[in-house]
Amino acid sequence: MIHALKALQGVFTNPKEMAEEAIAFERDKLAETVCSQDQITSSYGGINLLKFGVGNQWSVEPIIFSPKYNQDFESCLVLLFSGIKRISPVFSNFFSVKSENMSSLMFRTEQLALEFFALLSKEGSLDIVGEMLNESWKIKKILHPSTITESVEEFIQTGIENGAIGGKALGNGGGGFFPFWVQPNLKEDFIKKMFPSINVPVQISLEGTTRTL
Repeated sequence: MIHALKALQGVFTNPKEMAEEAIAFERDKLAETVCSQDQITSSYGGINLLKFGVGNQWSVEPIIFSPKYNQDFESCLVLLFSGIKRISPVFSNFFSVKSENMSSLMFRTEQLALEFFALLSKEGSLDIVGEMLNESWKIKKILHPSTITESVEEFIQTGIENGAIGGKALGNGGGGFFPFWVQPNLKEDFIKKMFPSINVPVQISLEGTTRTL
């Protein structure tokens, strides 16, 4: 929306400026409790390692890999809309965990991101991605327990039983979209078994928001 409005005004802007304006709009104008990775990713495109510092400091490090590796990655990824509705800001307000293990879990979350970054950067074996999804989901359930409903748990378990190696809820959980990691030869059968959930074809875009004016 920000890009479109600026285009109509004849104003050119870069991805960093767009991301910062989007974050500020949601937090300050709409007074919503939201994270920042979606706005940044939509502005920049591609797959990136996002680093967040003190206050509003953040940086983007793109991950570049070959077209063949990109194709292999896309061939294993299935994104399903569960039909389980949620309101992201509401669930964000419950991101609070009183646990002695919180620091170690947050550290492990960071390590998983760095391991995934290293894997893709060197075009390593994608066989472990499913297990990385599973571990990430287990950590999220501990850190963000209020978003883990029976429907969400059942949906992910159904995905595993129908052939997925790994899966989790996107965003703050509670419903919505779920990525699953599935072997390419099982993908078509998996999607059929997960009906009536909606398969959303995934293709990695190397560019973020664009303008035609």
